[in-house]
Amino acid sequence: MSSLLLLLLPFLCLLRGGNSSPEEELQILLEFKASLNTTKNNTFESWTSEGRSTCSFAGIKCDSNGSVSELDLTDSGLSGTIPFRSLCRLPSLSRLSLGSNLLCGSITVGLLNCTSLRHLDLGFNYLAGAVPGLAPLNELRVLNLSDNALTGLFPWGSLGNLTDLEVLSLGDNFFDSSPFPEVVVKFARLTWLFLSDCNIRGEIPSSIGNLTHLVDLELAGNFLTGGITAEIARLRNLRLLELYNNSLTGSLPPGFGNLSNLAYLDASMNLLKGDLSELRSLNNLVSLQLFLNDFSGEVPLELGDFRYLTTLGLYSNGLTGMLPPKLGSVSEFEHIDVWDNFFTGEIPPDMCRKGKMRKILTGDNKFTGKIPESYANCSSLVRLRVRNNSLSGVVPARLWSLPKLEIIDLAFNRFEGPVSAAIGEVKPLNYLLLNNNNFSGKLPDITGARWLYLQYMDVSYNQLTGTLSPHLGESRTLVYLLMAGNQLSGHIPDCWRRMENLTFLDLSSNNLTGRIPSTMGSMVSLHMLHLNNNSLTGRFPLSLRKCQGLVTLDLGENRFHGEVPPWIGDSFPALKILRLRANRFSGGIPPQLFRLAALQLLDLADNELTGSIPRSVGNLTAMAIRRQQRDELDRNAFGYSDSVSLMWKGSMSFFKRTLELVRGIDLSCNFLSQEIPSELTNLSGMVYLNLSRNDLTGSIPSAIGNLDLIESLDLSRNQLSGAIPPSIASLTFLDSLDLSSNNLSGRIPSGNQLQTLDPSVYAGNDWLCGPSLPKKCSDHLEWSTDVEENGDGDEIIWLYLGTGHGLVVGFWGFIGLLSFKTSWRLAFFRSMDKVLSRLSIG
Repeated sequence: MSSLLLLLLPFLCLLRGGNSSPEEELQILLEFKASLNTTKNNTFESWTSEGRSTCSFAGIKCDSNGSVSELDLTDSGLSGTIPFRSLCRLPSLSRLSLGSNLLCGSITVGLLNCTSLRHLDLGFNYLAGAVPGLAPLNELRVLNLSDNALTGLFPWGSLGNLTDLEVLSLGDNFFDSSPFPEVVVKFARLTWLFLSDCNIRGEIPSSIGNLTHLVDLELAGNFLTGGITAEIARLRNLRLLELYNNSLTGSLPPGFGNLSNLAYLDASMNLLKGDLSELRSLNNLVSLQLFLNDFSGEVPLELGDFRYLTTLGLYSNGLTGMLPPKLGSVSEFEHIDVWDNFFTGEIPPDMCRKGKMRKILTGDNKFTGKIPESYANCSSLVRLRVRNNSLSGVVPARLWSLPKLEIIDLAFNRFEGPVSAAIGEVKPLNYLLLNNNNFSGKLPDITGARWLYLQYMDVSYNQLTGTLSPHLGESRTLVYLLMAGNQLSGHIPDCWRRMENLTFLDLSSNNLTGRIPSTMGSMVSLHMLHLNNNSLTGRFPLSLRKCQGLVTLDLGENRFHGEVPPWIGDSFPALKILRLRANRFSGGIPPQLFRLAALQLLDLADNELTGSIPRSVGNLTAMAIRRQQRDELDRNAFGYSDSVSLMWKGSMSFFKRTLELVRGIDLSCNFLSQEIPSELTNLSGMVYLNLSRNDLTGSIPSAIGNLDLIESLDLSRNQLSGAIPPSIASLTFLDSLDLSSNNLSGRIPSGNQLQTLDPSVYAGNDWLCGPSLPKKCSDHLEWSTDVEENGDGDEIIWLYLGTGHGLVVGFWGFIGLLSFKTSWRLAFFRSMDKVLSRLSIG
């Protein structure tokens, strides 16, 4: 196609007919105006045909002959398609600048008639389609097509004629993939090369070092591989180098420090490694971004003397040692992000010295010491995030009231002392994160109405005292309110009516008393409600019925009483976690509860529930699904994810990061009776099941082997009878089993994991036998799970007589053994202690 255009070029020039008259040029410009729209009324105000020269039109310049030579309507609010064929009838047009508008359509071959063009700027528009070969435009010095929606394979080869190019800007388009275009390294006059997001693959050629006039080199957001060529060190005039978001490897090449004019360096989001020693001499740096790589070693001390450095981004590397103590002392430092490294020592004290600092992000390191007292004067500070270090001491008093603060993140440190009431004066505050420290004293009684933007407040796991402020309810923007693990006392205030945006509320593990206030039902956006581990009383609150978006409801470890309401099953369609353990709930388990198809965790343990386990338990659809990947319950940008405590493999465990993988039921420590419903074995996605310490009877369901993901199974301390089903041997993930203290009989099924379990898991079942038990099975003995109802009566009589005789002999034999076998005697009395303990609990 490009070859054909070259052949036709002389004829196209003849058709243009040389110079145009002023009238013809006026007509061309008026046609251009008519083809476009503008959002700015004054753009074409001067473009009229009423006796005015085209040279007086806004955006138009003419040459000495009065012919239009430049058309510059950059950022003029233009929309529509560009009539290239018409415009290129202007014979002297050398500059066409239509960048930063809303122009659409394609770049047509009519553009190729503009052979006098030296400057073409169509960047920052919505042009689409393929770019035609540009060989006829061999006068071009500036070519800018960046930030459009251009597609197809860019005609790199056609640029070979554009030997005088000084600016080539094609970035941020949607071109087809192509190798690094070797043609560009032949443009010896290039000062600006912008090829970011051009779908370029391969390595950066060493010949890039030939472009010694380059001031700006941008190759970011491509698919570049290999190392940064050492020849790049020849580009001594370079002020901006952007290589971020590629797959570059290796280290900063030798000689890189020779780029003494470099002001802006961004090689972030690559696979680079090695140390940063080559940066020592780059003392003109203004911005240094190397985050999300694998750099190691220490930050050169010389950076503390860089007088122009304002931005430092080194997060997510493997850097160690101390930050340069003088960092920010001589420059107008604005932003530092060294998150997720291994830095030690104290935070540099002078980063706010020039009064320009906006963001200090030093979290996930090993910093020690205090927050520098000088930071209390940093009135420009917008974000202070130092979480997850080993910082300590009292927070400087005036820091709490810095007027521009939007984020205060001091979480997971060792700070102590009070939280100042001055925090209530910080109106822009959006995130207040003080959790997991040693803050003490009363939480300030702050009027929530002062915080116009506060969304996230986490003061959990400190030593805060006092009562909850009734003014909390005035914080209408709050989405997260987390106050768990303190020493807060008193009643929960009735102040929640206006908090329609609150999504997460955690008041667990405090000393709160009284009833749940009715206004909590007004929080229609609530997803997570944790009130567990307090001393709350009353019945299950009817007002919560309105919170139909609940995903987690945890009221465990309180003093609630009454029945579990049936309406739970119809009111919370999204509920995944229901935890009511360790209360005084009574009555039966309502069958409607098992309409909660999304339920993943059900914990009703340690209550006073009676009756049978409803057969509708098999309707818990989410527990029947075998998850192949994590199904995240909820997580946000600040790392919060839901968490609960579960009885797991015999001990209370805290689940947070892996919570989405856990599915199961705990109904232990109640007064449930009758048989285990076979429908329970349909829930093949469960990883734990605890029905211990009840009065369940009958046999273990024969299809128990369907629960083949189960890791923890506890059926102990019931009245289960019959044989252990052979299918239990197929539970290959099972590593915690307790069937003790039942009436089970027969042979223990053979299975690799069953043979490795401690024999105590079968204790208290006198009629069990097997390799791991003292009682061995006879080879000819067959065990039955029940006695046939139509059997011979004499056989039953002899069975009873034999059983009675066996009991007498066994009893005195057992007592005799206890008198001689010390270890058995101790085990027996420990077992009796457990029984007495259970009786006292129940």
